[in-house]
Amino acid sequence: MVDTHSTPEEPEETSWHCVTERWRCREMEKKYGWKLLNVEPTSGTTLKYKCIFEGETKFPGYLEEKD
Repeated sequence: MVDTHSTPEEPEETSWHCVTERWRCREMEKKYGWKLLNVEPTSGTTLKYKCIFEGETKFPGYLEEKD
C-alpha cells in the first residue's frame, strides 16, 4: 500500500505492509533493502503491526508468471 502525503517528519511517499510480529518489519527491511520508518500497532488480531517504509515498496517476483 502506498500513501502520499507531506509532513516535515515523513517523506512525501510511504508504503506499508502489515505483519504478525514487530520483528518481521526489520526482517523485511533487511531482506528487501527498504528503509523502515516506523512500526505501528493495528486493531487486527492476526496482522497486529503496520510496517511503514520510505517510498514505494513491492515484493520482487510477486504476480510474475511461473514457467
